[in-house]
Amino acid sequence: MNFLTKLIRVLMVVGLVTVSLLTFIQVVFRNMDISISGYDELIGINAIWVYFLGMALASALNSHIKGGVDELITHQGLRRILEMISHVALLVFSIISLYISIRLSTIAYAKSYTTIYFSIPVVFSLLALVVGFTLNIFFVIHHMLGSTHKQ
Repeated sequence: MNFLTKLIRVLMVVGLVTVSLLTFIQVVFRNMDISISGYDELIGINAIWVYFLGMALASALNSHIKGGVDELITHQGLRRILEMISHVALLVFSIISLYISIRLSTIAYAKSYTTIYFSIPVVFSLLALVVGFTLNIFFVIHHMLGSTHKQ
């Protein structure tokens, strides 16, 4: 799991650097009245991958937004029950989202949808959802099993 979280972090850094560089280049060219079409496609694809890898990393580190409610509860038994309910809800949401993502990916692949300027297959962007939700499911199950072993 340690290797996987490091890999996700590296991919996120590469994606963020790519988004930053492409955005910077686009701004510089626009200020010189040079319009280069298609950069926004590359920026968008990288941003989607960074977003869904970030979701998976948040699951790996168990650092989802919790609203601070868990800190208000001092009873450990109740805290574990709420944590398990939260994990189950996240797991159900991720499984449903994974199913929808796979359906969208197969449709995009079957119809050969591509981006306008660079003709990048749209399925490449949708695979970010599939990978992100798959990793999310893996990490949530890992935490669920880890919390049951602690009891």
